[in-house]
Amino acid sequence: MNKCKVKDCQNKVYAKRMCSKHYTRYHRYGDYNIVHPKGGEIHDKTKRMIALHESGYSSREIANILFMKKNSVVVLLRHHKNLRRSPGLDIEDKIGEFMLAKNNKVEHMRGDWYYDFLINGKKTDVKSSKLHKNNAYTFQMQSLNKTGKLKNLHKVDQYILVMTDDMSIYLLKSTDIKNPYLQNLSLRSHRLDKYPIEFLGCLS
Repeated sequence: MNKCKVKDCQNKVYAKRMCSKHYTRYHRYGDYNIVHPKGGEIHDKTKRMIALHESGYSSREIANILFMKKNSVVVLLRHHKNLRRSPGLDIEDKIGEFMLAKNNKVEHMRGDWYYDFLINGKKTDVKSSKLHKNNAYTFQMQSLNKTGKLKNLHKVDQYILVMTDDMSIYLLKSTDIKNPYLQNLSLRSHRLDKYPIEFLGCLS
């Protein structure tokens, strides 16, 4: 079993060679050694970050001033309600915890990577959709990149599809996607058993 890189921690690795606890601290505060102070107090570095943000500095500028990564700044500002967190990121976190609880080997990739997780060595991307008025789920598999081109969906091994109305999750192998340059995948709610998808469970 791969253990957390933090000294004296024996927990299983969740992401970036850290366990879930230390990765959460790193993700929220930019440092896995920072434990959120009791009584709702905010760390001095975070106070300065919020002050800079309220003064009009961008996340990138704040990161340069405080010698931090831009992603850590964004996460911290979202945590303290200064920036709205994308619902998709919350779902990703839940998927990671769900797959880890099922004894899978899970590595959470960085935000700018072309897939979200490495699960048991397989490149895995998470997609979510609500149920629309036409009784169908429509998953945006991809959008045009800066050069106006579409990527090959078969570069990813599998996709986890999340139906956000009941938080049920399904697995779709990329080899079952006939058109590798598909932009939107539409699934009829009353015909889910007709598609080559595997039910994995439901997120709590």
